[in-house]
Amino acid sequence: MKIALVSLNQKWEDKSANLLSCKYLTEKAKLLGAELIIFPEMTLTGFSMNTLYSEEPAEIAQLVQEAERAWQAMGQINYGATKAEKKSLVFKCSLYIVKDLKAGDELTSDNVRAFMPGLGLATKYLDVVLGKSVNQDIKRGTALDWALFE
Repeated sequence: MKIALVSLNQKWEDKSANLLSCKYLTEKAKLLGAELIIFPEMTLTGFSMNTLYSEEPAEIAQLVQEAERAWQAMGQINYGATKAEKKSLVFKCSLYIVKDLKAGDELTSDNVRAFMPGLGLATKYLDVVLGKSVNQDIKRGTALDWALFE
């Protein structure tokens, strides 16, 4: 678990400015991977003992809400298609072999094209695969896969 210990320059008895700083630092800590963010006591009040500047439950709730929003904005890293996206792959283009190839043949713009469905390598890899040699005989219409070339 990554923990962020926050040190900030509070504004004396300025809850609005301190809350804004807390929101910013919460988002920044989350972007850096923090799962727990610890602030000094009396952060929002700027270390004032004046009860007019004490944190109200609604203000604490707002800070918690903003921290949760920052957490949700981070999302998660997912590689590959999600379960929901797999159904729509038929509507995406991917790379396909358009001419029969023999083992050792080079992938060129004449024998590789982008078509639907998206069952092969993503079209963004076209420049990466051109010039590579295939490691086996490949029939026309085969979706391009990393295992098919050297």
